[in-house]
Amino acid sequence: DVGRPRRMAPPIKRLGFDAAVAAMRKRVPAWPRENMLAFYSSALGGVTTEPALMNVPASDHLVHRGHGVFDTCNVKAGRAYGLEFHLDRLERSAADARIEHPPPRAQLRDAILATIAATGLRDGVFVRFWLSAGAGDFGVSPRGLPAHGAVDGEPGGPAFYAVAHRWAPKTAGGDPDRGLTEATVSVPAKPVLLATMKSTNYLINALTAMEAEDKGGTLGVQVDPDGHLLEQSIACVAVVTREGVLKAPPFDRTLASTTVVRGFHLARERLLGAPAEMGGVKGVLQEETSLEEAYGAAEMLSLGGGGAQAITSLDGRVIGSGRRGPPC
Repeated sequence: DVGRPRRMAPPIKRLGFDAAVAAMRKRVPAWPRENMLAFYSSALGGVTTEPALMNVPASDHLVHRGHGVFDTCNVKAGRAYGLEFHLDRLERSAADARIEHPPPRAQLRDAILATIAATGLRDGVFVRFWLSAGAGDFGVSPRGLPAHGAVDGEPGGPAFYAVAHRWAPKTAGGDPDRGLTEATVSVPAKPVLLATMKSTNYLINALTAMEAEDKGGTLGVQVDPDGHLLEQSIACVAVVTREGVLKAPPFDRTLASTTVVRGFHLARERLLGAPAEMGGVKGVLQEETSLEEAYGAAEMLSLGGGGAQAITSLDGRVIGSGRRGPPC
C-alpha cells in the first residue's frame, strides 16, 4: 500500500553442501526425528539412520508425477509379518503402474530386512517401502531414464526406498471399547485402475479423511452412487449382519487388503459356527454390502494395518450396541 512501510523478507541463502546438511538436520520435525529409525534409498545405495537424509530426490517420478507404488508391513518378534504377501501386492501394483525393469524381488526383500535390522528393534516397528519409475528427469514418461536396477548400485532405472519407524496406531486416543465414530463422505471413488493398485496417488484418500474429520468422523467411509460400501481412506470395512454373517465389499473396486484376507481366513477357521457370545458367525462372505446394511448391522469393523477396530457410530447412527463386539 502507498505510504505503508513494506516488511522486508530475509534474503534467500545459497547453501553449500555442509550448510545444506546442517540446515536439514536443524529443520527435521519432531516426529521423524524421534520415530524414523532407518531408511534405505537406492539413491544412496544403502541404509542411513540420519533423519535429515531420509529424503527422496525432486526429480524422482514418484514426486513430480506420482508414478510409484508402495506397501507396508509390521515387525513382530523380530519378523516382518506377512512380508511375502505384501511383496506380492507390490509386484502386482508395479505391473499395473507399468514400472518397467524392476529389481529382483530378492533384492527388494534384502533392502527391507536390512532397514529393519538397522533399527536394532524386534517389536513396535512399522515398515513402508516404495518402488518408483525412477529419478533423473522431469518428463511425463520414464522412458528417457537409464534402465539399471534400483538396488544394484547403479544410477537410473526404477528407484526403491524403505523406511522403518516406530509403530503408531492409525487412530490415536479414545476408548477402544467405544470404537470409532465414522462418517460417509462425498469424495468420489478412485477409478478402478487406481482403486485396485496401491499407488502413491493418495489425494482421494487424504480428502476422504479430511471430510470425515470435518463431520466428526475418523477415516471416512466411501459409498458408491448405488449406495454400496467401498472402503475407508486407509482401511477396509466389514459388517456383521443381524443374521450373523461377516461381510466385506469385494476387491473388484477396492484395494486387496492383506488384513481382510488374513482376518477372513481366521474368521472361517475360528469363528464360523462358534457361539455368538464368543464372536461366532454363520457365514463369511465378500459381496456387495449396502450402506443400509451397515446402519442396521450388529457390528461394523475397520480393517487395516494388520488389525481390526469397531466402528460404533456412522453418520450419527449407533451401530449395534454402540460398543466393541466379540469379533474385535
